[in-house]
Amino acid sequence: MNKQLFARQWRTTVRKNESDLYIETVYLDKFCEVEGWFTVQPGDFKILEACIDVYRGPWERGRRKLDGLLGREAYLGSSKIFLEAAQEDKRGIWAEVMLEGLKGLLQAEFWIHKDRGYSSFEDYERYFQDGFTDSCVYYSNLENVKTKFYQHAGPVRSDLLFTRHRSSFLEEREGRYYLTGSLMDSFHQMALAIEVSKDRKVLAAKGQVIRSVDEICKKGEEQVAHLLGEPVSPQGWQKSVGGALGCTHLADLARELARTFQLWELFFQVIRMRD
Repeated sequence: MNKQLFARQWRTTVRKNESDLYIETVYLDKFCEVEGWFTVQPGDFKILEACIDVYRGPWERGRRKLDGLLGREAYLGSSKIFLEAAQEDKRGIWAEVMLEGLKGLLQAEFWIHKDRGYSSFEDYERYFQDGFTDSCVYYSNLENVKTKFYQHAGPVRSDLLFTRHRSSFLEEREGRYYLTGSLMDSFHQMALAIEVSKDRKVLAAKGQVIRSVDEICKKGEEQVAHLLGEPVSPQGWQKSVGGALGCTHLADLARELARTFQLWELFFQVIRMRD
């Protein structure tokens, strides 16, 4: 039986209120419990408030206001300002939490397309097709796609715009490590399993696209085989699984699994030093 070494979980929600959008991500692991949230104006996505609330972990408990984000746009290309705002946490967990919320906001934009200046779901989808060509296997094969995003999304939403649950687990048995990750949200469901050797190299990997916009997305599973022999590396794993022939969400899971392994090593070293 495998021994669980480390587990991480995220829950992200995006809600539309009367005058703003509220984006929240709650993060949990053995050592930490953190909530990151921010509000934006629906029309221009300018940030109105942004905070990190620490409930448990190696930081002083309480609220940190991220005033450096106020008035800035939360959209594509704004990752850098979130990283800068959360730099007090040198482990990068606060930044991960805030960036997870940013991803949720970008997914939720579909439901408020008129606030954002698009006349219809079809108009908004055309914008995405033009801007994200070759970003993944779906947007690289639009001529073969049978289901458009607006057809897949379901009934119109007005309050809870988006929900995402993400989990990452690290287990060990007989000197080998087993990483498993899952993602389930309002539009997608993915799973990824990776076996790692004692010397931190990938021995086996399998990805599953369980729910997606179109059947073409399942072809992204094939990119996971590129992980074989790769050392543990968040950026390296993401690059191997993603790209024009891959799946963005499986690539995100790959990055998070490598990050989970690295964080476990970091925390393990800290505990060993204390003992």
